[in-house]
Amino acid sequence: MSESANINLGLSVTEISVVVRTLNEGRYLDNLLKSINRQAFKSFIVQPIVNVVLVDSGSSDNTLAVASSHGVEIVKIRQADFSFGYSLNTGCHNASGQILVFVSGHCLPQGDDWIDCLIRPLLNGQCSYVYGRQLPVEETNFSEAQIFRRHYPDYDKRPQKSCFINNANAAIVKSVWEQYRFCEKVKGCEDIEFATRMQVDGHRIGYVSSAPVFHVHDESCWQVARRFEREAATVSSIFSEKRISACTTIMLAMRCVKSDLRRAKISCKLSPRTIFSILWYRLAQFVGNFNGGSRVLCFGNLRTKTAPKVNSNLEAKK
Repeated sequence: MSESANINLGLSVTEISVVVRTLNEGRYLDNLLKSINRQAFKSFIVQPIVNVVLVDSGSSDNTLAVASSHGVEIVKIRQADFSFGYSLNTGCHNASGQILVFVSGHCLPQGDDWIDCLIRPLLNGQCSYVYGRQLPVEETNFSEAQIFRRHYPDYDKRPQKSCFINNANAAIVKSVWEQYRFCEKVKGCEDIEFATRMQVDGHRIGYVSSAPVFHVHDESCWQVARRFEREAATVSSIFSEKRISACTTIMLAMRCVKSDLRRAKISCKLSPRTIFSILWYRLAQFVGNFNGGSRVLCFGNLRTKTAPKVNSNLEAKK
């Protein structure tokens, strides 16, 4: 891999664009935009300009009204045309910053130095694409909180060997996005698919634990299953993973349930309500994984050693 692939921006960055994807995020958006406006930049002598590009895919609540009240740039796409990759590419195309920051409309940065900490590895050329920590909120399902704990630890990984990354809280050098662009045909994990291609060319990925956001997933059992199915389908198409058997799926699900129950007991959170939430969440997760056709259960184990085997119909739109 070429060491020169990663770009050292130094302090030449004068503008940062935050790309926010929304669909009925009015409940959370006001706090998110207020937090973005409060961001401070200790890594810069001259404070950079920060602008927000909001890509909305057909909100029917007050999302657009909230966005308008903050004066952000709003780009609308049809819900029928939505894919995670298409939404991000649209936002990136309309963004003018040298660095692009991605955050979901239902996330809230924990501190006022979130962006500054997140983009630091991009400024010094250590990485080309980074992601930050995700934290649960009080109403987060207990099992999902365990997934957050596993995928987003309290220590940095810079650079990171795995190609796992998550665009709910991430940043990238714009010129790198222009070179690769997100695949618009995958149903999920557009970030991992993107990462596999850039890593082959020598670009490095990093995880920044000091740039956390609170991530809210207010999902039903069906929505959780669909999310894991989308992600599993994409991972299978990239890595040519073989489907696991139903028996193995059940065994792995039971193992996760057992682990969750043990942790709930240790943390004094073991109640009938918690037990029920663990059971339905893990059921939805593994049904989705099985239907998606993947045996990958921990994205942190994914490695990019050679060019990924992506089907021609999954190639990113140039």
